[in-house]
Amino acid sequence: MGNFWQVQALITLLLIARYIDASVYSCEELRYKLINTTFTQNTNYACIITQEGFTHWNQLEKVYAQVDKYYTSFHDIATGAGSCIENVRMEHPWDFFADSGVVLDCSQEFTLILTSDKPTSSASACTADTCSPCPKQACGCTRGDVWDREPCDALPDWLFSFDNVITIDSDHSVEMTVECSSVLELDAMTMVLPGDRIAILTSGRSDDLQNMEGSDKAAFVLIGEWESHDVTVDMQLSFDPTNTGSIVLQKSWGGPEFKYYNGSHTEKFTTSFFEIHYAPKLKQPSEIWNSQDNIVIEIAIDSKAPSTEPTAAPPNKDPYCDCSVDASGAPVGWSYRGIWLDIVIVIDVSEAMGQESIDRASTLTESLVSTLVTDTTAPLYTRVGVIAMGTDAKVLYNLNMTKADKVKATVDNGVREINIVYAFEAAQGMFSDGLTSKPDRANARQVIYFMTDSDYKNDVNSINAFKDASGVIVVSNFLKNGEIEKSELNHLASLGYFFSDNTSNTALLQAFCKANCYCQSDKIPFGGSDPALKAAGGCYKPAPDERDPFSKAKSACSINGGMLATIHDDEKNHFVQKIMESSKSDFFWIGYSKSDDGAWHWDDESTDPYTNWAVDEPSTAAVSNCAYVDTTSSVLTWGAGNCQIGFPYACEYEPCSVGSMDC
Repeated sequence: MGNFWQVQALITLLLIARYIDASVYSCEELRYKLINTTFTQNTNYACIITQEGFTHWNQLEKVYAQVDKYYTSFHDIATGAGSCIENVRMEHPWDFFADSGVVLDCSQEFTLILTSDKPTSSASACTADTCSPCPKQACGCTRGDVWDREPCDALPDWLFSFDNVITIDSDHSVEMTVECSSVLELDAMTMVLPGDRIAILTSGRSDDLQNMEGSDKAAFVLIGEWESHDVTVDMQLSFDPTNTGSIVLQKSWGGPEFKYYNGSHTEKFTTSFFEIHYAPKLKQPSEIWNSQDNIVIEIAIDSKAPSTEPTAAPPNKDPYCDCSVDASGAPVGWSYRGIWLDIVIVIDVSEAMGQESIDRASTLTESLVSTLVTDTTAPLYTRVGVIAMGTDAKVLYNLNMTKADKVKATVDNGVREINIVYAFEAAQGMFSDGLTSKPDRANARQVIYFMTDSDYKNDVNSINAFKDASGVIVVSNFLKNGEIEKSELNHLASLGYFFSDNTSNTALLQAFCKANCYCQSDKIPFGGSDPALKAAGGCYKPAPDERDPFSKAKSACSINGGMLATIHDDEKNHFVQKIMESSKSDFFWIGYSKSDDGAWHWDDESTDPYTNWAVDEPSTAAVSNCAYVDTTSSVLTWGAGNCQIGFPYACEYEPCSVGSMDC
């Protein structure tokens, strides 16, 4: 853990470091605890840091920091040199007041830092949300005339902060550059490399908006292109006594959750993907002042492949949506002709893309369309629209491109990069028009496919809402010689849908197969082993308020082609319990029952050996022929009950998928 404390000295979050005494206060803390109160604090400097894109300057003109009879508006501090002012009358402390009637609007975040030394940081970022990933760009120090990187060997390659203020500070002669932004997409994967080291930190009297929200945010980490490596996680956790929150580790995609509380913890495992969640107790805005959590997590990813290969998952593990391909990339058990999506392809025609990449994107588009069924009289078909995005969105095909059509696009000179959000809005407009002309496509999943080499630095709220509402964003990053992939574009893409420009069209068609796996809006998806297959575990509709005998529950599910939910692993057991948690019953039925011959059978006809019977279960009583889950058990054990008792239940349905619209 020695390296960690070096990290804390060099990368100072909330300015709690070895060389300065500092406090950090969020907008909410200022509003409820500092402004127009008896609060005072004596430090050398007061600084105001605002989030990127901050526009609430008018209110900062009406809030002031005061020493003795001298005062300065927050606006003037934030916009002044270094965003700080000095207390030249140190015998007097700071206090803070606002004009009469002013109530701070904290929908855009700003932060007050009171510090004994003027910050020497190269950058401070104040974010409106939390869990910001910051990759290391460069690090070293000057020794004579030589730039030496050796002092940086112990420093992490990635920093994640669960705080809404990040300050990057250099320790003596060491200079470290990281790339951070307060414009975040919170649930995106961060792709790291074998051998990378990661630090996840939060500290100090909480300016952490996550405490106020009470919802967990996470670091989603993908190793290379789904490459399995040995991972070591060291945790030093200190939670506020009033906070019953935890750190939650998932060691694999969709794997079980492991919770950690106060103390030191070390975990070693082999994986290609993991998640670390910070899940604090909900605090009201007026209470976050009182919460002090300190979290330091160090993660090391081995540069070598694991000495022992992890046990391979059985083939076709997921019950639905098999999009397998053979060694050549050809479909196994499914057909391109069964894909039925509405797809808008956005081709970047900016100078960043360049004509050579535009030509490659055009050829790729034509190849994809030539493979899909675009005949709208066919039982299953895909509509494809194409937009050439430069200064404006030029519609080349309005969801009506066919195999016979060609794509002609040229560089829009003078446009350095495209605005991704404008392109997204143009695609949304095309979808809207497409539903007006063919309202029967309301159940078809919408996919936006960006072929681009522009940076992604725009507001993400509308795009996140599209993905949350079951839309899919596919991104191919077209690169010029010598360029590296733009990590922002990975964040733009839905999980599992980011590609480099040399990806084969067969891989992209497989991605369309995966995109075609989804649930209708009235059902809840359960994912599979592949993050791109959001409904590979099926679609579920809970009936938490019903109290039906087993046979009636089973019949109710079958009316619309479903069955009682089946459970074949711990993860599914917890998933079904979670969607049933609004029920006031301690028990719910599952699709597992005993036949006249005394054998237990699943409604989905699975022969999976998994069970979770409680001690002395299943009961041998003559009437105990139907399985239920006991939610009062911490591990959700099962019991065998009288089938005539009324319990709530959840129905399981087949998802929409390639070749099947019966969903």
